[in-house]
Amino acid sequence: MSMKRFVIFLVIGPFIGLMLLYALSSVTHQETAKDADPRLMFMGAIFASYLFGLIPMFVVAVLDRLLEGTEYRVALCAIAGCLGCWLLAHWIVPSNTPWQYMIAVGIAGAISAAVCSWLSGEKHTSVFRIPNAL
Repeated sequence: MSMKRFVIFLVIGPFIGLMLLYALSSVTHQETAKDADPRLMFMGAIFASYLFGLIPMFVVAVLDRLLEGTEYRVALCAIAGCLGCWLLAHWIVPSNTPWQYMIAVGIAGAISAAVCSWLSGEKHTSVFRIPNAL
């Protein structure tokens, strides 16, 4: 198996998911702790994103490897990332969590899985070549 794929999914995937959750929570105006140190909260969020994001991203990396060469690999990995992150969050967070947060977790999982799948794919060279101007 390609180690590049697993490095991309396990290193970049949870970080992309964390950044997307921050962006989505700022759009939906989710409340955060007002008196906490923002740097400490960010470090805790990075730790939590890698702690809980490694399992779904590893599963999606294996799926991405199995689907290598298929036409809908990125879309299927996005669906698996959405479901994996949503199921893990549904299992971990309390039942009174707002549904907007659960949708944001699913969206972040889908986008991070799709980006990692796209990055781990083969690079195709174009058939058309641009002639040198000079």
